[in-house]
Amino acid sequence: MFKSNEEFWHTVDWLIADLEKSGNAAAAGEIKKGKGLVTGLTDGWADFLDSIEKVKKQYSPQLSSTQRSSLKVIHRAVYQRVYCTYNGFGWQIQARINRIQGNLYRKQLNKKRQR
Repeated sequence: MFKSNEEFWHTVDWLIADLEKSGNAAAAGEIKKGKGLVTGLTDGWADFLDSIEKVKKQYSPQLSSTQRSSLKVIHRAVYQRVYCTYNGFGWQIQARINRIQGNLYRKQLNKKRQR
């Protein structure tokens, strides 16, 4: 995937610049906003992941194949960062379990708030 954090952030910055250059300012702005939320804590990375997923969902048809490919690789790296505690065999399974647990936790919180 990425050999270093510098390579990762370089790819993110390249994608933002390329999106702006190609007239997709809204998509670039969403990624830039998500990037700004990364503080090193899991919550910031999760917010960044939400921004990436929003761009994939809303703007994917407007993106070039190179932009979609870069977004996919960035998405995978951030997804692993948020939902995986290791990069060994079976990380996808662990990531899915962690995501389900997070969704269940959020549902419990929402129920408590509604009471």
